[in-house]
Amino acid sequence: MLKKLLNISKNEEDSQAALLMAQVTPSYSAREQLYTQLTDKYPQVGVFWYTRALNDLEEAMKNTDSQESQHLFAQSADFFRKAFSQLKEIDPPLAAAAIKYQAIALQKGEHPAQASQLLEELMEIYPSHWKAMEHPDEILYLHGVFSQLQDKNDQAERSLTAASEGKHFGDVALKSLGDLYYKNGQYELAEKTYLRLVASFPQSPLCGEALFLSALCSDKLQKDPSIARERRRTVFEKYPESSYAPEAYFTYYTYQDYLQGDKQAIKHLQNFVDKYPKNPFLIEAYYLIGLDSKRDRKSAAGKWIKKKNLMEAIDAFQESETLFDTCDIPLEQMHYYEAVRNQSTLERAKANLAIAEESQGAKREIYLDYAKTVFKHLVDIVKAEDQFSLAQESAYWLARTYMQQQQHPQAQKMFSQVIERYRQANVTHTYYLSRAYYELGMISLQQKDYAAALKAFQSADQLNTLLNTEQKLDLWIQESLCYSGLMQYDQAILTLSKVINDASISTLRLKAMWMRAETYEAYHRPELARKQLESLAKKGGEWASKAKEKLEKTYVY
Repeated sequence: MLKKLLNISKNEEDSQAALLMAQVTPSYSAREQLYTQLTDKYPQVGVFWYTRALNDLEEAMKNTDSQESQHLFAQSADFFRKAFSQLKEIDPPLAAAAIKYQAIALQKGEHPAQASQLLEELMEIYPSHWKAMEHPDEILYLHGVFSQLQDKNDQAERSLTAASEGKHFGDVALKSLGDLYYKNGQYELAEKTYLRLVASFPQSPLCGEALFLSALCSDKLQKDPSIARERRRTVFEKYPESSYAPEAYFTYYTYQDYLQGDKQAIKHLQNFVDKYPKNPFLIEAYYLIGLDSKRDRKSAAGKWIKKKNLMEAIDAFQESETLFDTCDIPLEQMHYYEAVRNQSTLERAKANLAIAEESQGAKREIYLDYAKTVFKHLVDIVKAEDQFSLAQESAYWLARTYMQQQQHPQAQKMFSQVIERYRQANVTHTYYLSRAYYELGMISLQQKDYAAALKAFQSADQLNTLLNTEQKLDLWIQESLCYSGLMQYDQAILTLSKVINDASISTLRLKAMWMRAETYEAYHRPELARKQLESLAKKGGEWASKAKEKLEKTYVY
């Protein structure tokens, strides 16, 4: 057979030896030298051009130099073309393989249209050569893939559908066909195609990925969540070696489940640590575990499920940060995980600040310094536009730390900086902008600069829809103090009335009743002050007790 391929009558043994030597030579350049000698000496021998072209194609695939690899792809395509011209009459299967590899070289060399055209010519002009190949369905599959790269979706669909009927490339064809449908938003077709892959090729290494993608389709189609969930379970239980198993495991519960501290979801997340110790999803897993450790958990009946553990939270956030530096993260996901790492760093600093706020003496100062150092670090390093909010949140918490250390000028400067940066970015409706205004108001209130404080509180009040009930009521109380300081008692009483008349259940409403009584007194309206105290005394709790005491001492109740 080799003699037929060589098509030479002398020096056959030397040629065979040179060909065999080239095939076992480890160096590309040494092989290239031997193949060049053979093609120079026997330019009419197709097998020499074929093996030389394969040598270039393999090297181009491995070469990291873009310019050099493009040169090798082009050269490889040319050599495969020469090989085909010599082989088409004497070895149709090998000639067809030469066209296949020529098309691959053209596609890799960024000429997908030429690659598709070449495969079409093989199927239409040389059908006997194509059918003589060991796996003719591979040509249909490649034609479909190359067409898809050119956004020729109808052409790609036809070829991939035909290829999916084959035994050897049916699974990869179905995977590509499903991807085509998914990319075009045809989720129902994509789901059916992925599930067909799993049913038709149960031993395919693509089953895990296909089943995971079918779960995504189910989500897109808004089907019963249990369908997608069961598919994800099957992926990580039946196909644990699939590269999609970690993601299937991580997304088995929703992000909302993790954030709400669902007991089973958190346990599932903790098991992720043991199952996938080197997977990038672990960066997120530790971040979510840290968040859960920061929170107190009670049942719907008010019973304690668990109490927060800030030291455990700090350890989890630290693990998340460390894993960012040690995990093998795909380049296209690097920016996302960098953001998760930065968020973990922020939460670690906030946990340190929380410990400081609960501590006294030296411990308090140590943890305040920890927090301040980390907040400063984040303010300095977070520069990306899509992390603008995180940068401003870090600056806000740095200012809060300054306040805890009684460094009011630094805090005031930092809060003002946060507000200015939001203004420059034209961000007018965000939580930390409201809180920065509030904190500036508190500083001015402590300095008895009531006008400046009121202005800051009013700016915060414009964003009160972003606040929880306690924050909103407290903000109105602080505004009332400013009005009282400015001796605008009518306005102070009206503002306190907003708190008292609020529909929420809060002890701040009782505090506002007490303050309204005091304001009536300052306004020289003792009869109204007495009525307010009498009303408050009928309530329960601390403020009612204070009202009764005041009535007994001042109004002989």
